[in-house]
Amino acid sequence: MNRREFIWKTALITAAGSLFSGRAWAQQAKPTGFQLLRDGVGIFTGRGGTIGWYLSDEMVIVIDSQYPSSAQKFVKELTGHTSRKIDRLINTHHHKDHTGGNGVLKEAGARTIIANENVPRLQKAHNSTSENAEIQTYADRLFKSNWRMSLHKESVSASHYGAGHTGGDAIIHFEKANVIHMGDLVFNRLYPFIDLKGEATIPGWISVLEGAAKIYPSDAIYIYGHGKEGFGVTGKRDDLLMMRDYLSALWETVEADKAAGKSLDEMKERQGLDGFSDFSGGWAGAFQANIEAAFREMEAETVA
Repeated sequence: MNRREFIWKTALITAAGSLFSGRAWAQQAKPTGFQLLRDGVGIFTGRGGTIGWYLSDEMVIVIDSQYPSSAQKFVKELTGHTSRKIDRLINTHHHKDHTGGNGVLKEAGARTIIANENVPRLQKAHNSTSENAEIQTYADRLFKSNWRMSLHKESVSASHYGAGHTGGDAIIHFEKANVIHMGDLVFNRLYPFIDLKGEATIPGWISVLEGAAKIYPSDAIYIYGHGKEGFGVTGKRDDLLMMRDYLSALWETVEADKAAGKSLDEMKERQGLDGFSDFSGGWAGAFQANIEAAFREMEAETVA
């Protein structure tokens, strides 16, 4: 049995299912609708992962599409801010709260949907047993590492630095506005969903965040897929490092517990990690699901 087969057969982290069940996350930042951040770039926080947008007289670019119902609300609000239709849609990864509204945005004019090359495959697998399997809309322009478009007033890039939250994460950079959409690579002070079936890897996630903190400007505005109420879905580079530190502490804690001979059930008796009191559950049992994900990934490495 190889590592991927082991993960698929053993990573039954059922508590995480509520992330995609349509139920609201506990303590999730409250929706704010349309919000301008800087120089034509803003966010829409309806239901699901934060939508990013860029509006100008030459291009409308949208990042992620949430669910069909909230995508419809986004499109309705969009018409009050621009007469242009959507030109480009970029997916940060494959999860249904980021891609479920792809079809709605395509009908609203999105001629091209852009994503990392792994996203359509992961999206198909993620929805294979879902009632939504037949209504998925997939990216039609794929990139391996980088995609970039230069406009008169802005340049936008999408970059994949390896597996982290999933196997197809992309970081989107509006270069002149200096705004960066991290997708779900950052759950701002929320216990994250670690999607082993979607090819997540905790060490890889740590590495991607470390690299992003070095690559992108310290004075950028960062957009996050999800954020705790009181912390929100936008912030600074320090939030990336906080996410990195949480994942590092999670990995090191489970590693130490394994070395001490503790069982998974014993590990899951923990209620949190020292030094991370700002973090709380995105759903019931979220922290214990994080513990289990780290344990399963380590077990998979042992099998490999």
